[in-house]
Amino acid sequence: MSNCFCDHEPAEVYRKNRQTARKTHRCYECNGLILNGERYEYVFHIWEGHPDVCKTCPRCLSVRDFLTISLPCYCWSHRGAFEDAEEQIDEAYYRARDEVQGLRFGYLRRKIIAARARASIRSTAMGAR
Repeated sequence: MSNCFCDHEPAEVYRKNRQTARKTHRCYECNGLILNGERYEYVFHIWEGHPDVCKTCPRCLSVRDFLTISLPCYCWSHRGAFEDAEEQIDEAYYRARDEVQGLRFGYLRRKIIAARARASIRSTAMGAR
């Protein structure tokens, strides 16, 4: 039995898949570009009767995948994944400092790599115009 409890209501409908972009999209988490040919996560969900679509870039997915593997109960919400991550890293460090020594470093490393990649993509896209 898991001690995992996420403090938000589940979606009424939640469908996700990872697919390849056929055109440029915006990431729901970081507002960066998802370029044609990149793999990204597409989610259709209905929360409290409101349908929405979330597209998450591979850079944000890298951060989220790392935390999903590293934390026994990583609860995140769309458009708040980074804030949720930092809160849960702090909590994990408070509860089991010796067991999560590299967690914050690994998270920040991936977050910086993602930010640099976004900046590079943005400057390349601006140069192409």
